[in-house]
Amino acid sequence: MNELAKQLDLDFKTVKYHLDILREHGMVEKIGNGYGAVYVISKILQKYWNYLEQC
Repeated sequence: MNELAKQLDLDFKTVKYHLDILREHGMVEKIGNGYGAVYVISKILQKYWNYLEQC
């Protein structure tokens, strides 16, 4: 989250809030814990990615 916040020039809390919302709705998955956690696109979102790009 910290790296993403730096890259996007956003506050860390803003990035955390939005990633939490995306997780709650099954759009991203968290791999690992703590500082080294990685967020990836969920399998369900991957399945429908091409459809979403066309919208």
